[in-house]
Amino acid sequence: MSNVRLSNGSPTLERVDARQAEPGRPPVCRNLFGTGAADPERFQRDCAEQMRELGRAAAQTWNFDFAKDAPLSPGKYEWSQVDGRDLPEFYTRRPDPRPPIRRDAVRHARRAASALN
Repeated sequence: MSNVRLSNGSPTLERVDARQAEPGRPPVCRNLFGTGAADPERFQRDCAEQMRELGRAAAQTWNFDFAKDAPLSPGKYEWSQVDGRDLPEFYTRRPDPRPPIRRDAVRHARRAASALN
């Protein structure tokens, strides 16, 4: 890389090679996550416990057992079953996977393509 001047007042930039470790000193190595290999069984147990705790907290907040899909009683919410056919269409339709095409975007794309030809 040649010397580069960003502006009249700036010093030149020169390519700098990576620093070599000093003789007799090992390179720096940081241990960010503790020593030893991760225990997959302990990880699974910890994740399962976290999920149970989140489930208990959600059940307490909403007085609803999400695992059994059943309301808990008593609680601050009263749950009642609703027939899905009575819901507004907004709640039952699937979202459109494609956003609508804007006509002005299509016109712009056609103009850009014709300008290239």
